[in-house]
Order: sequence, then structure tokens, then C-alpha cells
Amino acid sequence: MKYILFFYILLSGFYCLNAQKAGNWELVKEKEGIKIYARKVDNSPFDELLGTYIADVGLSSIVSLLKDYNNQPNWVFANVETRLLAAPNNFEWYYYMKTDAPWPVADRDIIIHAVLTQDTLTQIVHINVQGLPKYLQINEGIVRIPYLKSSWEFIPINKDKVLVKLQILTDIGGEVPAWIVNMVKEKGPLNTLLFMRKELKKDQYKNARLPYIKEKF
Repeated sequence: MKYILFFYILLSGFYCLNAQKAGNWELVKEKEGIKIYARKVDNSPFDELLGTYIADVGLSSIVSLLKDYNNQPNWVFANVETRLLAAPNNFEWYYYMKTDAPWPVADRDIIIHAVLTQDTLTQIVHINVQGLPKYLQINEGIVRIPYLKSSWEFIPINKDKVLVKLQILTDIGGEVPAWIVNMVKEKGPLNTLLFMRKELKKDQYKNARLPYIKEKF
């Protein structure tokens, strides 16, 4: 059952989704400094999710990890395949992601369009993520996620500490009832952020410096 909610990640610090009215956040899970919140939104049977924690690295480290597409199966919950489709520049990219699900639930996939921006005064980094269900032909035996909108937000606290926020609203498609998805909703973002923290300890990310990302301190 835990793999049904693979996409409650990403990806994923999600930023506020303004397209729909939403209620107040409710804390639904807390583990090892990671907090997962949920709230109801209008016009969707699925709960919107927000995950937060403080990472002990700089901004470049986190962005480097997110843009290392081939490594995403090592930390994005239930991800079994990620491949880059296009990257017009350092601030925009398209990629394909496939998620494993246990029988009899069909695997899911999604094409993602991500756009990175950084505030010139605060150095806060935003990555807005949107699913593009019609970008590629649907593969037989795999359910295409019909709706995904999410974002990451990275807020620098000091030289080696960043507040990470991951927010997401999605419809997984297929015949899985929304009430079942909502019942186990916190597993995806919680495990993604736990695995993310572990990956960020590796030297290739911890020591990363990107010329197009400005550190605040």
C-alpha cells in the first residue's frame, strides 16, 4: 500500500498552490525532525501535503541533488526510473518519472516540467513543478498521473542550514479510491525527505557549488 503514494514527493518544500482554496494545515506525521502536514482543498478528493525539515547543507547542495536525475531512484520514494527529456537552460527542465506499485495496482508515470527561480534579495530558491500528462505517449500497462502540481522551497537560515519545504497536490489516476490514498498519504513525502537527508551527506552533493545559485551567507 505504501507505494500507491509514490508521487507525494518530489520531488517533490512545496510552495502555496494558489489555484484552489484550501483549509488550515494539520500535522499528520513527525519523525526525526521531519514534519508532514495535510489539508483539504476545494474541487479535489485528494489532500494537499506539505513536508518540512532543516537540511544541514547549502542551497547548491540541494539543487545539485534534485537535478541529478539518474540518482532519484535512490531517494525519491518508490521511484524506479527517472530520465531527463529536455533542459533548455539551468533554470528549466523536463523529465520522465516512473513509480513502482505492488500487484494488482498498476505502476504510475508522469512527465514533469520544473522551473527554478531564486529571489535576488533573500536568495530563497523556488522550484515549481507541474505534471504534463500528454507530453509523451502513454505506455501500455502503466497509468499516467493525470494531475500533479507541486513545488520545492529552500530558505537559507545560515551558511550550512536550509529550511526545506515540499508541497504537493495530485490525482494519481486509475481506480484507487481517494479515501485509501488519503489514509496513507504521509508515507511518500516522509520517506522522500528522510532519504533526501541521507543523500545530502554524500560528498558529491555536500561539496557542490553551482555558478547559477547564489548562497546567502
